[in-house]
Amino acid sequence: MFQTHPLTTLRSVIAIAALIGLNACGNSATDMDNAATALAEHYATNPPESGWTVESIIQDNKGAKLDALVVVNSEEDVLRIKMLSRMEQFTIAKLACPKMTPALQDALGKVRVWVHLQTPAKEQLTSSICPEQ
Repeated sequence: MFQTHPLTTLRSVIAIAALIGLNACGNSATDMDNAATALAEHYATNPPESGWTVESIIQDNKGAKLDALVVVNSEEDVLRIKMLSRMEQFTIAKLACPKMTPALQDALGKVRVWVHLQTPAKEQLTSSICPEQ
């Protein structure tokens, strides 16, 4: 299966976060840009589960949240997730949440992170809000 080099993923995520930031304005937009960049950098050095790839980080300025789209590349993992109950799927989705370090918490401020697990074909598997701490 095709694997993306971590630096390529980091560059892509940071570029996407920067492009999204160009469409925003005002102080809260700057905070969102900083939060998105910090989250992208965090994922680049601390990727989620083995075989899972953070495809993009989408800013929702109105909702003060960042949506991390995570691709579950393993067909075995996809099948297991599909067989779980909804509550178990929410728990599995949290495995893609960033580990909240003090530096990341500072950078995020009041911005919440949501993770959305999807298949390589972009089929939505499950979503969950990440713990603040």
